[in-house]
Amino acid sequence: MCQICGSNFKIINMMDLINIAAGVAANQIIELFKGPKEHIAAILSVPILQYRLKQDIKTLQKAQELVKAHGISVKALNLKVLTPLLENAILEDEPVLQNLWANLIVNTIDSSKNYSSTIFINILKEITAQEAELLLYLNNVQKASNEQVFKRFPELQSFMAINLRRLGLLEIQDGPDWGEPIILDGSGAFDPPIEREEKTKRDYLFGDKTFHKDYNQYLSPLGKEFLNAVMITGE
Repeated sequence: MCQICGSNFKIINMMDLINIAAGVAANQIIELFKGPKEHIAAILSVPILQYRLKQDIKTLQKAQELVKAHGISVKALNLKVLTPLLENAILEDEPVLQNLWANLIVNTIDSSKNYSSTIFINILKEITAQEAELLLYLNNVQKASNEQVFKRFPELQSFMAINLRRLGLLEIQDGPDWGEPIILDGSGAFDPPIEREEKTKRDYLFGDKTFHKDYNQYLSPLGKEFLNAVMITGE
């Protein structure tokens, strides 16, 4: 029993980890994360993590394969980074996000890189697979209009794009105000105010001023840095 919190927390030994990892040998996990065995054992002693490891180990396997394929020299991580990284990577069950977690693991433990913060861990655990696919799409095309984005991703909801904006990953060009004058033709004539407002609203998706159909979505500087962290060059 833990003397501090009074819970029945149990530190499992390394032989137990071999069984828990459902085919991933304990020494491989230790080799991947280069930390004290007691730290890894403590993290993996949580029942839900043990359950997930028995069900699906694709993320850790992919990370191990990438480390070997790229000849990466692995560094030890402190508990502040190691714990959320390992926990969230194991819990993820979406294939698209599993790949990103594997890439983030590799980039974080790569001794040639300086990913010592939890910022990208916290961001990755906050996004859905669809949101991740949108970021990857924008990374390829540089920018796309709201209309293009929502046609390409018909199941994408407006709140998902708003979430990416909240996280600082996505920038969306705002449209004009509802009542902003709109020139009908080259004559310089303007719509009457009520008619003008209705026409302007029709140019917005979801009836939301954030999503004018012709205005662009693009990655923010943080969004680009995030994708660098969750992608492996050459993959």
